[in-house]
Amino acid sequence: MYSFARKKIYNPLNAGLIKENIHSGMFARKPDISRIAVFEINVKKWQYKRLKQEVEEAWGHHEQYKYNFLGLFTLIVVGCGTTIKDHFLCTEWVTDLLNSCKIELFGGKAPIKVTPCDYCKKLEDYIIYEGLTKDYPFYNREIQYSSAVNC
Repeated sequence: MYSFARKKIYNPLNAGLIKENIHSGMFARKPDISRIAVFEINVKKWQYKRLKQEVEEAWGHHEQYKYNFLGLFTLIVVGCGTTIKDHFLCTEWVTDLLNSCKIELFGGKAPIKVTPCDYCKKLEDYIIYEGLTKDYPFYNREIQYSSAVNC
């Protein structure tokens, strides 16, 4: 899974594009009270290939990507959000990726303005798991996921 989040668990200011693992980092801190949601959407084969390619390309340059603190602040305070080159909120990055692959879920809404709640509302019919991290069906399995994009 990929996310825009803290790189070190105890330093929220050092944040950017990271690879997540359900058995470590923030997920592993309190799996008995942490809640997650997993959605699955149908895409065309070419869209999947392009998404995978773009995620792999981004990971190849992951050190240049930073968390969009200014965007978060302006989104909360004035409701507009500020975009900065190579700086993203998690939902901003995912929405931008999906849009670039012609998977437009939010009718032209600017990626900076898309929230986790927007995803939950839009994809409520596509939820495959919602609940505690420790109860996720794959939590106790040693399975490698190489192409999931998560927030």
